Amino acid sequence: ASLIDLEAGFQPDLTGKENIFLNGMLMGITRAELQTKLKQIIEFADIGKFIYQPFFTYSAGMKFRLAFAVAVVSNCEILLLDELFVSGDINFQHKSMRKLISIQNSQRRITTVICSHVPAFMWNFADKFYELKSGILKTKSTASMLSDIKKENKVWESIYKLVK
Repeated sequence: ASLIDLEAGFQPDLTGKENIFLNGMLMGITRAELQTKLKQIIEFADIGKFIYQPFFTYSAGMKFRLAFAVAVVSNCEILLLDELFVSGDINFQHKSMRKLISIQNSQRRITTVICSHVPAFMWNFADKFYELKSGILKTKSTASMLSDIKKENKVWESIYKLVK
């Protein structure tokens, strides 16, 4: 599942509900499995009656909510997340973070690749860090090597503690 391009796998003229099936099937989820998870996806996306509106009418935040909801229930083995919290309100950011924590703490084996300009967010989910500058690998670190940078990012640490 990839959230690098929010609109990949979604058709603008289809409703959110129809796009759940389209996007899910593109991720390899069967129609029957999507049918059983439909309520869970719709509730997690929390976009209300807009689930029945065409995708092109959605804001960036609503598109993110729907794409994230489909991706996290897909039982994928690899989850690619690019600037996860650029879209979406603070409540959905917390909800998404809690979902990632629950996936991380579950028995589910998943590789998550997170691209972010907010290092403190990644500390809570990653054991390896790669810093790129102009597309070139600048540093390669482990979580324990980042204590100095952590001190500079107390705001994100406090948000993580709040949602955990």
